[in-house]
Amino acid sequence: QITSRRVSGADLAWVDDGKAIVPSWLSGSSDSLWLHPLNSAQPPRRLTELGQEVTGVRSALKQNRLVWVSALDDSNIWSVPLSGGTPRRVIFSAIRDLDVTASSQGLLAFRSDRTGTPEIWISTKDGGSQKRVTNLNSRAGSPRWSPDGRRLVFDSRRGEGASDIFVMDC
Repeated sequence: QITSRRVSGADLAWVDDGKAIVPSWLSGSSDSLWLHPLNSAQPPRRLTELGQEVTGVRSALKQNRLVWVSALDDSNIWSVPLSGGTPRRVIFSAIRDLDVTASSQGLLAFRSDRTGTPEIWISTKDGGSQKRVTNLNSRAGSPRWSPDGRRLVFDSRRGEGASDIFVMDC
């Protein structure tokens, strides 16, 4: 065993001289490449932060380079009248916006990764006036409005632990 930390979704490559490996490790909400010396007291050193779902890390040994595949999931929130019609994109960013719920007061609550960590956001029903309402620096999600539309319940999980449940006045 050469690591002492929990590694989630690691992909590995050897460096040219065989004295180190380069794994992609999940740090916070994004993957990063780390230089991990073997047979050395030196700690791993972050090379770069990559984004989400990094796979296929490979080394081009003769050229002293690394290559990888980085997937980007761009989920958006859409609306269409029950009577039919053309779907309309209501909430969107360059990354994941999902897990939407509508209140009886005409507000939407949703989870978004646009700040790097999944947080809870609210907006008007047409997607306007978007505002982040959590800043937990953890994985917040599952927002649900109370029947009167005044409170929001959601869960939040730090690291790989169990989720906690929160209630927020809105």
